[in-house]
Amino acid sequence: SVPAGDYTLTATRAGAVPTVVSGTVDPGSDVGTLELRLAQQASIVGSVVTGGPCDLIVRLFAFDEFDAGDAAEVELIAGQYEFSAVDAPAGFIVAVFTRGATEPLATTSVASRPSAEITAPTIDVSATCQSLGSP
Repeated sequence: SVPAGDYTLTATRAGAVPTVVSGTVDPGSDVGTLELRLAQQASIVGSVVTGGPCDLIVRLFAFDEFDAGDAAEVELIAGQYEFSAVDAPAGFIVAVFTRGATEPLATTSVASRPSAEITAPTIDVSATCQSLGSP
């Protein structure tokens, strides 16, 4: 039971614009069910140029945790990657590694925006992949 009055309900989730609903509850009325549609979460997408087969992974680090903290990790699919449901607004480092490596081949920076898909700058590691002779 909710007392009569004017209310504002705000629903939030990481990386998304908050959903805000205002309403009035009349004395003795049934509040009922309220359906909310939350905005999409932020994501970061991008591409890596390899110049041929190269066994790589892509990691996403928060700016202040680069190479020291936990990182999300994805594999390339046809040279493309995607990190879904990232915090926003926030700054990130996208780093490309050969599998098992501790030092990245290349990095780029990107800033997320709430509820937006952001395309990071293309990372070209083709010269390195060719010199490694990765299968």
